[in-house]
Amino acid sequence: PYPIVKRDVDFVLSEEVETGAVSALISGKNFPNLTAVFPLDIFRHESLGLRAKSITFHFKFQNPNKTLEDKDVTPVINEIIRVAEKEFLAKLRT
Repeated sequence: PYPIVKRDVDFVLSEEVETGAVSALISGKNFPNLTAVFPLDIFRHESLGLRAKSITFHFKFQNPNKTLEDKDVTPVINEIIRVAEKEFLAKLRT
């Protein structure tokens, strides 16, 4: 088997957004080589804004036929970010 590529992305979301809904939507999109998505951490602080939380999502990518490179994973991460921004008004935590 070829190695797993792991990426973490921090989204700032409204408190009303359920973590499971974000994971389910991303999983359901069948992104290329994405084998797992799950939340790692939830952070709440006034610096994020009123009624906001930061959630770190962990993504695993693997291809059964080759070793993935950044050029294979980065466009998928960018599309995941676009989906989260559109569907949940997510912002990347900086």
